[in-house]
Amino acid sequence: MLKLRILLLILSSLAYLGSAQAKPLTEEQVPKPLKPWIDWVLHDQTQLNCPYAHASNNQECAWPSQLKLSLSETGGTFNQQWQVYAETFVLLPGNEQHWPQNIKNGQTDLLVQTKNGLPYVKLAAGKHTITGQFYWKKLPKSLLVTPQSGLIQLRINNQQIDKPQFKGNGQLWLTQSNNEEASSDELDIQVFRKITDSHPIQIETLIKLRVSGKQRNVTLSPVLLNDFIPVKINSSLPARMNGTKNLQVQLRPGEWTLSLTSRALGDVTEFTLPASEAPWPQEEVWVFATDNTMRQVQVKGINSIDPNQTRLPNNWKTLPAYLLHANKTLALNIIHRGGAKTSRDELQLHRHMWLDYDGDGYTLLDKLKGTIQQKSRLNVLPNIELGRVSVNQQPQFITQDDNGNTGVEIRRTQIALEAESRY
Repeated sequence: MLKLRILLLILSSLAYLGSAQAKPLTEEQVPKPLKPWIDWVLHDQTQLNCPYAHASNNQECAWPSQLKLSLSETGGTFNQQWQVYAETFVLLPGNEQHWPQNIKNGQTDLLVQTKNGLPYVKLAAGKHTITGQFYWKKLPKSLLVTPQSGLIQLRINNQQIDKPQFKGNGQLWLTQSNNEEASSDELDIQVFRKITDSHPIQIETLIKLRVSGKQRNVTLSPVLLNDFIPVKINSSLPARMNGTKNLQVQLRPGEWTLSLTSRALGDVTEFTLPASEAPWPQEEVWVFATDNTMRQVQVKGINSIDPNQTRLPNNWKTLPAYLLHANKTLALNIIHRGGAKTSRDELQLHRHMWLDYDGDGYTLLDKLKGTIQQKSRLNVLPNIELGRVSVNQQPQFITQDDNGNTGVEIRRTQIALEAESRY
């Protein structure tokens, strides 16, 4: 009896870890004596295979794709794709006033159930294409659709609506008053890319959007560089890749940041910014993150800029930054593969110290000369407050890294640094 209690305690712990941690045990990692109990432990874990929503601990088992609506004054049809990871109920377009009819999954009829006055159908795990019809005597002003819907394709009386008005609560507006003035549709885009020297090379592209006007669909291009494929998209707006370089986004007013991660198909040493058309910007700011344990490289073909004068994310401002225009190329000159064996920092420090009259502190003047190979940044100790720094007689910005350490960025291997500080 005692052994059985211990076994149940271990299995309960495994079940808890499987639901609470980001990377639960796989079936192969479970000890052999416990494998016969796997089905029993996971009996109620219906959402185990469901992915997590972005920036959330909530798992979503049903993910809608594009919603296609074709409506008229007497009714209409809808078509929507769903990716379901565990049996669940999904919300259909419509409500009690405009109830959907003839609901099918492919050629199979579905039973529509009511929850809080809204139409739902139960779907098993897998891919589904749900279709249905509407009947009414007059085209309604709005129609309730699934708030999590992706891109919406709307046709009214055989006319394509390029900019459907879709509210956050799921209300899709079908009519507009004649005296309602359309607001100005403007879109401002800034693009930043982070090239990470790994195997394969990865690029994280940040797209900052400032949107005004109505909700609308746009296609942004070129999002990817040549010889790169998409890996991951993080976006609070409905978005998807359309082709190899185009990003389709459903815009709504506000300021948004989209993140797209891509990887190289091969060994790439040149990165060229393709020519683009409005609203995509004609210039971008790139940063480059080296991996000195893999190889030693030198950036050539483009001049560096001060990252503190840009809108780069704060954790990117510690990296070398470059301004790229259309058809300009950032190239990598490979100096050495693998970790450098002989390169090391060789510096000489000359320090002058003046004690305060009251004895409470010191004023420091440091002169640092030599070669710096393994670092791109120099920090001071926490109890030293920098006041002025120059490198090779050029004033430098004093910044903080991700750990809160104060210092300056180093762009050259041969340096002559002079710093005034307080201790």
